[in-house]
Amino acid sequence: MTRRGALCGARIRKVVSIRQMADLVSIREHYESELAKSTDSAKRVGWRDDSAQFSRFDCIIRVLDGCHTSSLSDVGCGRGDFLKYLRGRDWSGSYVGTDISPKMIAEAATRFKQDTRAKFFVSESPLQADFLVASGIFNVSLGSETQTWTVHCEKVLRKMWEASGRGIAFNMLSTDSDPEKRKSGLSYFDPSELLRFVRREFSPNIRLDQSYGQFDFTVAVFRDSSPSPLVTIA
Repeated sequence: MTRRGALCGARIRKVVSIRQMADLVSIREHYESELAKSTDSAKRVGWRDDSAQFSRFDCIIRVLDGCHTSSLSDVGCGRGDFLKYLRGRDWSGSYVGTDISPKMIAEAATRFKQDTRAKFFVSESPLQADFLVASGIFNVSLGSETQTWTVHCEKVLRKMWEASGRGIAFNMLSTDSDPEKRKSGLSYFDPSELLRFVRREFSPNIRLDQSYGQFDFTVAVFRDSSPSPLVTIA
């Protein structure tokens, strides 16, 4: 038996390949329902509140500390909240956001129509940039089987790495969280298994932070072993 949330090897991937795909249609409909029923910015994209959303953004910036970048690709960008966060920190680089929801992308494009260095696309595939980031997209699995969802997440991470010029950053719910507080429809990952996966598949140049008081962890993986300490992403 494979533990819940453990990143799987080739043997499991072969089994899952003949099963159903990750249920992205239901996931898209779930987020579009949240978008329609709330007026709160964070809740409209699935977060409990602004604090929960921004704490993840803060951690992405921390794990990318020392990395100057002129371009960033936001995978699962939703309404473009991370772009707003970055612009608020005076980052003026080129931004591209992708999402599987046309409604999310339409709202983001309207929201940032005056930002000439930002573009948004409906896409399941990440677009190229120096760094690719993903916040929250691996959490909601709904009816997808655990192994199927794991393979989906592995696939997305591989695509992110292939599209990155310098590295990637992302977060996942952690199996180190209290079991009684975990919720159905969400997927939790073992940080140790995740580290083994990214070291094997991508690079040994890794930062992991699970110290920010949430139920998840944030990871950055770099192609270069020595990002400059003098400049930051934002």
